[in-house]
Amino acid sequence: MPARSKINCAMQEITDAHNSSSEQHKESTDIRQSHDNKDTEAILKFLISTDPFSTDTFLRSIAIGVTFDGSVNLENAEKVGNQILKGMVCKSVQDYSFRRTDQVTTKDTAKSKS
Repeated sequence: MPARSKINCAMQEITDAHNSSSEQHKESTDIRQSHDNKDTEAILKFLISTDPFSTDTFLRSIAIGVTFDGSVNLENAEKVGNQILKGMVCKSVQDYSFRRTDQVTTKDTAKSKS
């Protein structure tokens, strides 16, 4: 026991005054624990029904519960952009036209599976 703690205990004993503190941690009350348990159950129920950790490679929004097929290719944006720039080299604005294939598919332009 640290020296200060011994002194504190001795002073309380001599003066017949005992230090007691109220419960200061909100997390330890029964109501707080009940709310935490309900929240945990809700999260577990959601994770079990949605399974965001499945091994499929589809883009999935666990927030809104939508899954997109493999057509979403936003990760290729830089590559597609570089291809567009290469195609523009030595061409005038009037001679260049954008092709539908020279774009990425985002979650907003893809069709959802669910």
